[in-house]
Amino acid sequence: SDSAPLTRLFTVSDVAFSSALVSEASGVAGVSNEVTVSVTTTQALTQGSRITLSGLSGSGTPDDSSLSITNGRLSGAWEQEGVLTVTVDSAVPQGDVLFAVTNATACAERLPYGPLRVDANTTRAYFSTADGHLKHGRWVQKFYRAGSGSAPVLEIEYRFRSQPRTLRERMVRLSTVGEEVTWVVTYLGATTEYEGTYRFSSAS
Repeated sequence: SDSAPLTRLFTVSDVAFSSALVSEASGVAGVSNEVTVSVTTTQALTQGSRITLSGLSGSGTPDDSSLSITNGRLSGAWEQEGVLTVTVDSAVPQGDVLFAVTNATACAERLPYGPLRVDANTTRAYFSTADGHLKHGRWVQKFYRAGSGSAPVLEIEYRFRSQPRTLRERMVRLSTVGEEVTWVVTYLGATTEYEGTYRFSSAS
């Protein structure tokens, strides 16, 4: 029935090749800076794979064969002329990474959490911190009728308008200051966009 509880599946976009985005924390010359590079592929990245990015010119950072990278699955080598070579130390899954399953009674601060992974077959509510270090720019939330293996009845894409952040960074901001976001809602074949500030429970 229409009153049946819904299970909500959250996914977060992982590193992947069909698109690329480069952003920086500061535009001030001569100061320490953090550069975020997000790439998207249609294939999973296996251990030992390498990605080379060129054209990142203008940096004063000298050559570094062990450049610090916040993504724990990757290691990097930097050349001051503007070339970054990233090596995959442990396999990077293809496409989206599922990090939470919720239901009508377990959500927000009532949602159990921990380091265990979840997948599409997970039936209990849980928030996984296993990939909390991965940076992303969007979430996808899918609503299913309880006990139904069919297609979702409602889908919401959260397009964050800030720079890419890790899941941990995102949750801290959502529970304190909030994040500017564009929601893309698809229901019964129709798609509508909304804009606003998204906040998660301050008690989470």
